[in-house]
Amino acid sequence: MLGLPIIYLLILSFVFCVIAYITNSLFAKKISSTGSDYYFFMMVQALVCGTTILIISGGISKVSSFSILFGVLFGAVCTFQTLTYLKALSIGPFSYTTVMVSLSTVIPTLSGLFWGETISVAQIIGIVLMIICIALSPEKKEGADAKKASTKWLVLSLVSTVLNGTIGVLQKIHQTSEHRDESPVFLISAFSVMIIIVVSILIARKIKYKDSGDAKISFRFKLSHILILLGSGVALGVSHVVNLFLSGQLPAAVLFPIINICPLVLTTLAATVIFREKLSVKRWIGLAIGILAVLFVGGVIPF
Repeated sequence: MLGLPIIYLLILSFVFCVIAYITNSLFAKKISSTGSDYYFFMMVQALVCGTTILIISGGISKVSSFSILFGVLFGAVCTFQTLTYLKALSIGPFSYTTVMVSLSTVIPTLSGLFWGETISVAQIIGIVLMIICIALSPEKKEGADAKKASTKWLVLSLVSTVLNGTIGVLQKIHQTSEHRDESPVFLISAFSVMIIIVVSILIARKIKYKDSGDAKISFRFKLSHILILLGSGVALGVSHVVNLFLSGQLPAAVLFPIINICPLVLTTLAATVIFREKLSVKRWIGLAIGILAVLFVGGVIPF
């Protein structure tokens, strides 16, 4: 699969990234009802993702301590990025949460300076627009609980954004090292760590909350729910394999904006069609500025 032309790999990344965004949001908004549901979802997602990676990669051939240890770090970052993203989705709008996380493209884009890549004026404008997008994101809501929920959503979204940008930087570091041919062991190590972390949290929650409702897993094994779980894991696996490979083939300032732009447009459409979201005028303006920011950073709008 990785032998395909770059343009086809970018399309694959785009398609499976959109699937991952939508399935994650469907879980967070339509399926989860207890705190333990998140960790169960992530555990199954990581298992399916790891299996997908092994199938696509044809197994593990080259192994080094660098890739294993770096994979452990990568896995820890992926775990908490996924968790904060799911929790942000559960209390905030899918469209704006997706835009916020897409702003993470600025982190790996700027990191390209360490590899001798340049930052254009258009990308600087995009960064300024990103700041405006974030500034427009909070909503003034009546009541202490509503304000608390809005603040919690913003904090979770910002943390998820930073961690998502860190994922891109770690991918670039591994693929520009002498261990770039060890992608399978790097990714398998990462998702093995995710499984260990979420299983440990599930056990700790069971001990702490005992028989309370929040300690239980409420997931119903309906066909639609199972398909969402499997689809999310497969999409995540394909995305990671392709994006990791592309991070060593394309400049950071080109790759990461591109793989954020296309999913961003379609997920914005999905927010209105699938989730029927209604945003305030302020947030619609912020959403438009966010999309414009990613277009500037991606070089789609030259300056």
